[in-house]
Order: sequence, then C-alpha cells, then structure tokens
Amino acid sequence: MLKIFRNIIPKSAFTRNVLTLISGTTISQAIPIAISPILTRIYGPEDFGVLALFVSLTTIFSAVVTGRYELAVMLPKEDEKSRSIVALCILISLVLSLVLFVIIVIFHSFLIELLGDERISIWLYFMPLVLFFVGLLNALNYYFSRKKEFQIVAKANVLKSLGLSISQTFFHFLKSGAFGLVVGRIFSAIIAPLFLFFKLSKSERITFKKEKIYSVARRYKDFPKFAMWAGLFNNLALHFNNLVIPIVYSTTVLGFFALVYRVLVLPFTLISSSVGQVFFKEISELKNQNKDVSNVIWKVVKKMGLISFLGFGFLFFIVEHLFVFVFGEDWKVAGGYAKYLIPMFMIRFVVSPLTLIHSVFEAHKLSLLLQFLMFVLSVFCMFIAYIMELNFENFLQLYSITMVFFYMLRFLVIINIAKNFP
Repeated sequence: MLKIFRNIIPKSAFTRNVLTLISGTTISQAIPIAISPILTRIYGPEDFGVLALFVSLTTIFSAVVTGRYELAVMLPKEDEKSRSIVALCILISLVLSLVLFVIIVIFHSFLIELLGDERISIWLYFMPLVLFFVGLLNALNYYFSRKKEFQIVAKANVLKSLGLSISQTFFHFLKSGAFGLVVGRIFSAIIAPLFLFFKLSKSERITFKKEKIYSVARRYKDFPKFAMWAGLFNNLALHFNNLVIPIVYSTTVLGFFALVYRVLVLPFTLISSSVGQVFFKEISELKNQNKDVSNVIWKVVKKMGLISFLGFGFLFFIVEHLFVFVFGEDWKVAGGYAKYLIPMFMIRFVVSPLTLIHSVFEAHKLSLLLQFLMFVLSVFCMFIAYIMELNFENFLQLYSITMVFFYMLRFLVIINIAKNFP
C-alpha cells in the first residue's frame, strides 16, 4: 500500500507545477459549478444566451488586444526584456481598447442590428474595459509562469472564479434578466489582473522605457504579424457558432449551448490550459538548450489522454441525466447537446496544450494556416446547416465530427515539428 502511495506522488517538477495550477483550477471551477444549479433557477436560457454573446465578442477580440506579444514573455533569457514585453502588452491593450470604444460609439446601432439581439446593446460599451484587463491578465499570467510562480497564478484563478460566482448571484437581486450574469463577468475580468499586478515585487515593477519597448516589439514582430491572426481565427472558429446561433436558431438555443461550456467543458479546458502553461515553460527551456522536446510532448499526451478518456468517457453515458438532476428538467436539452460534442472535446482536451509549440518555435505562418482552416470548417458546418435546414442536434453532430478530424491533423503537425528539432 505504501508503495502504491509513493508511486502517485509527483516526482518531476513538471508534474508538480501542473498540479499546482490544476489545484487552483479545480477550486476555481468548483465554485461556479457549485453555484450553477442556483443560477439556472434564477436565470433563464435566454439570459445565458446574452451572456454567451457578450463573452464570445470579448473573447474573439482578446486575440488582438495585445498583438499576441504575451506569448513572447517566456522567450527572452533576461527578465528585464520579459518585463519590457509586459509593458508593451499593456500599451497595446490600452490603445486598442480606446479605439474599439470609439468604433462602438460610432457604429452602435449597426452592431446591434448585425448581432440580432437588442439586449446586448448596453453591454457593448463595456467590452473595451474588459479587453484591457484581459490583455493585462494574459501578460502577467505568462510573466508569473516564467518565474515559476504557479501558486500565484492559481490564486488569481480562484479569485476570479469567486468574484464571478458571488457577483452573478448577488446582482440578480438588483435587476432581473441577464444583468447579473454580465456584470458578474465584467467584475471577475477586472479583479484577477489587478491581483497579479499588485503581486509584482518592487524589483519587478513594470516600467515604460521607450527604447526597450521598441526593441522587444521589433525583435518579436512575428507575433502580431502571424500569431495574432492565428489567435483571432482560432477564437473566431471557437466562438463563431455563438455569434450565429441566435440568428440561425435562437438566443434560447444559445443559452442551452452556453451552459454546456459553463459547467462541463470549461473545467476540462482550464485543466488543459494549466498544462499548457507549464508545457510552454518546459519546452521553451529545452529549446534554448537545444534539447529534444519529444519526450515532454508524449508525457503530456499520455497524461491528458488518460484524463480525457476517463472523464469524458464516463460523462458520455450519464450527461443527459446529470443535467436534469443538477439543473432541473428545463435544462435536459443542454445535456443532449453535451453528448453530441463530447467526441470533439475528448481530442481537443489532449491537443490544445500542445499547440503552444508553434509559439516556442516561432512557426507562426503554419499556426495561422491551421487556425484559418479551423475557422473555415466552422463556417462550412454552419453554412451546411443553414442551407439544408438541419435541426440543431444534426448541426452539432456534423460540427463535432469535423472538428475531430481537424484536431487529429493538428496533432500530426505538432509531432512533425518536434521530430525536426534540434
């Protein structure tokens, strides 16, 4: 028995760092999942649909708000250059957020008509604020990961989740409709980056020195040239459905669809993200030492594959009954949607953290091509559904199968990159 216990204790720094992030992720996800049965009884599917629309819009633009320079934070050998990249991210986030605010003010009516839901109207003005803090959070997340301060990153995740859950519950009593859900999202987007910012030591304070910022901006110019567009197409592919579902189907359908992500997919995604942060750090160091990265890749594949098979495999058989039991009979439809999407999520869970290899080896053009392909496939699936007048369940089946083949292709590309280095 003692031998078995010793075998499950993490022996490598990689595993310990992953578990540190995952422990924070587990707590941060346990809070909103625990509160979700309450939220589904005080908010309706249409309210969750409005929230999903707001989240999708901010997430899509988050790919460009820093020019993706945050991905370069890990790469310099000197911490001073890394801090200059963080300063660059903050400046770009501020400028682009202000530009977006002006665009929203000028084209507000047109945007509302385009999105097809009047209830998103007032929340468009808050998008620039959220995006600025998302840019700050992204940069500081990578900086603390570079410093191997994974406990601080984990605490920020917990704080963000706690703020989200408390505010979404509390603000419901101030105003009905989607008000509480969206305000809670805005509040949680602000507190986590502020927490990380004030965790910087005096020697690590971000300074805005023109020459140094210009130097790192020029050195890592391929990130806005290629990685930014790759991130944009990735976010468009992942959130394109959320933008079009209210138009082709309804906001209520989007609400059911969004709940699947909130309580089922998001916990697995954040675990995958935690693994990705540590994986990014490990292969960055190996690359700088001209060492083989294949062993780390296969280590991630084996561990993530096991978690995916056990977690999603079990959920496949119980997810419909689970949604009814936890959220009520009105949400049974969401459980059915989840079952159709599980095959896609199983493979995406394994492959997603590995995609950071493109940034480490600065294979930006290849990454851009793959993300564009993913976006095209998403549009293709929705186009087929619209032309053939497929019901939403049939659309989900088509979309899930298509994405399974896409992520298989991505994995083969990642293996090929590793094989050709050093």
